[in-house]
Amino acid sequence: MTQLKINNGVVLDYTQDGWAEFKKWLDGTYARLTYAWVDEGLAYQIAAVDGPVCRTCSINKTDATDFEANYKTNAPTTQSVHLDGPESADGAPITAGVKPARPKLTFISCNFCDQTTWFDAAARVVDEVAVDQGDHQDYVVAHGPLIDVFHGKITFEDKLRDANGHSYRVVVKVNGVEKDEQDPHLGTGGDYTLDYALKTVHFLTPLTGTETVQVTYHYAGGNPGLPASTYIVRPIDGKMLIVDRVEVQFSGDIELTDTFKFQAFGLVDACAPQLMQSATIPIVAIDPLNNKVYLPTDVRMALLAGVFAIAGSTGNDGTYHVKSVDVVPSGQPSPAQFTVIKTIEALPSAVADGAVITVALPSGTNIPVAEPLVYKTFLDLLNDSNESHPPYPVLGGSNWRALTKSTYLFTWYYEVGTTLLDPNLGTHIRVWMEHDEKCAGTFGIAAVYCTSEDA
Repeated sequence: MTQLKINNGVVLDYTQDGWAEFKKWLDGTYARLTYAWVDEGLAYQIAAVDGPVCRTCSINKTDATDFEANYKTNAPTTQSVHLDGPESADGAPITAGVKPARPKLTFISCNFCDQTTWFDAAARVVDEVAVDQGDHQDYVVAHGPLIDVFHGKITFEDKLRDANGHSYRVVVKVNGVEKDEQDPHLGTGGDYTLDYALKTVHFLTPLTGTETVQVTYHYAGGNPGLPASTYIVRPIDGKMLIVDRVEVQFSGDIELTDTFKFQAFGLVDACAPQLMQSATIPIVAIDPLNNKVYLPTDVRMALLAGVFAIAGSTGNDGTYHVKSVDVVPSGQPSPAQFTVIKTIEALPSAVADGAVITVALPSGTNIPVAEPLVYKTFLDLLNDSNESHPPYPVLGGSNWRALTKSTYLFTWYYEVGTTLLDPNLGTHIRVWMEHDEKCAGTFGIAAVYCTSEDA
């Protein structure tokens, strides 16, 4: 059977949205994209080229009257779609047979066994006055665990910066004068040590108790829009990232206590602008005691984002946000099949059965652009990986610089050009643990190896 062959790039499938929505990328509503199609017997497969993105849609011939009358004759039948991308000197797409001269970038995640490394979803606190615990030696801050980028817990930790360019290093001041944390290389000296997990500053020489101790720090889980354990691989400096290989590295003593998820996200403005348009959805049922609203399952595409505003239109006296979306399978208690929306705030009192809500994603919202990869067990990781390795032995003695546990690696390889992270689309990869429960053991780390090129 004739098939479309998409050589490279990000593919967004609109089959569930339907032809009426997909053709807005062809008729000028969103854009006038060049497209191609093939006859698959009972259906047509259509692909529209949008820079590094390919937008696709499959429509049954029984529903293809508009396509056949107005679009089928305007594009040639083809078996290959070439997205904008790197090319050789003669204009041919670069494939595995051509080794491009691209800079290499390596992204190393937090340690999913250690919350003091969970930096991507951390929040910053500036000059908080720490509380004296009575001995004038231990002072505690309000939030924790604190992010530690001083003790070699995160590879390349000295380069890490938050979204506003701030270092994650903790700064401690006494009466406005900055003090020195003890250097782990020396193990002596300095003014204080930190217990990052217990959010405690310990002064090596007790203070008098009259001083003001101020602490600037980042703490894990401070970003309400992300799971606390989230690690993000995102393009930097306007460069496109091409994912070549992913490795997951586990210490031999690790215990998997939660489910790992890997998923690609992108900006709704570029990836699904139709979700920015208001849609009115009926409320099937409510559960005010548990802060839940039940909606029809056919609104799944409108609920892809984890957090967005829902403005009331009828029978709703407020605006609130979606915390999570669960689809309850058929066969469960009535209503038989529905989408559950769990809200952050308590439900407005006027919400009632039969009411409707109006949903629309605001500009700048990040939405999933692919189904998540879900790993519940070590067997899941082993089965899905392309390669596993014999354990690496203990190395370097027993000090803080050593590899104190044997290490197991799982590797995934990606074809050149197939996994692109484009800053123009806001596409990025998120890795997190479903319930933010840290793994037991010494370390569990993901490494993402990429090449970079101009977007």
